[in-house]
Amino acid sequence: MLAHENAQMINYSRLAASLGVSDMTIKRYVDLLKETFMVDVVPPYMSNLGKRLVKTPKVYLCDTGLTCALLGIGTFDEIYTHPAFGGCWEQMVLANVRGLFQDADISFYRTSAGAEIDFVVKKGQRTVALECKASTAPSVGKGTYFALDAIRPDAAYIVAPVDETYALNDRITAIPLSALGDIFD
Repeated sequence: MLAHENAQMINYSRLAASLGVSDMTIKRYVDLLKETFMVDVVPPYMSNLGKRLVKTPKVYLCDTGLTCALLGIGTFDEIYTHPAFGGCWEQMVLANVRGLFQDADISFYRTSAGAEIDFVVKKGQRTVALECKASTAPSVGKGTYFALDAIRPDAAYIVAPVDETYALNDRITAIPLSALGDIFD
């Protein structure tokens, strides 16, 4: 069931109802899976921005291969056309960020109006915004710009399956997964 919730805000009540157990039991299961490195839970970005921020964490399976297997996806061609592709890409970006910046604080930003940044990564005094797009021609909408205005990161990137780094505009740079290690340089 968590494979279907991958890269989404976790709804303990819906999972509990589906499995016929209590919300607290689901929370304990998720906590156990987190402690065994099977699941990653990303908290929402909290600040005194005066906005109505979403307070529910997002959940990710830690292994994209396991996610694909649980969803019945067996080949790249299948995942590329599957509705879970975007979530799996986001999951892969998160795993790489966690591996590269083990001492960083990672959260996500979302308002009740829908302004969103997939990952807000804080390392030392620097804050970087990462938006994940599973597209070779990535673009962002107004909600991303509203979120950037609220967060005011030191840098903003779209992580996409592109071959090279390039400026999308004066505020956002598109980067391949291989360039993640350079985001704090």
